[in-house]
Amino acid sequence: MPLNIDHAYRTSKMDHLSKGNQYKMQLIASLLHYPNVESLCENRCIMDSGHPMVNGTLREIKHTYEKRKVQLRSNFPVDFVKNSEGVLNVNPSAQETTLSIHDERIAINVFKQLQGNGLVSHFFVEEPILHNIFVEKAGRSYA
Repeated sequence: MPLNIDHAYRTSKMDHLSKGNQYKMQLIASLLHYPNVESLCENRCIMDSGHPMVNGTLREIKHTYEKRKVQLRSNFPVDFVKNSEGVLNVNPSAQETTLSIHDERIAINVFKQLQGNGLVSHFFVEEPILHNIFVEKAGRSYA
């Protein structure tokens, strides 16, 4: 995404900028390298067009987003779970199956359904990422 930066700022040295603008430039430069933004601060605010969509700690924000993904590996076909309440999508691959589920409670129900059918060698419920939360709250992607 191109940045619309005034020509005077593009050609200025950092020490000619105000302290506030120096700070902003340092923050932008660090974010351009895609660090783990989730570890930069305790409280966050997801905004869209200058309006807060959701704010709070990372745990609080992630709690507002109910959808989860479950990664599982088993020695038996698991496509029967696609008819289970709260299972939104089943995506099998050669190595594992990924389920999209409505919330964490559905993961418990799915796990119970898998028991007794064979070996489940991997069952992992992923936490949502901030990008997906933004897309749900704003109704569109920013990327």
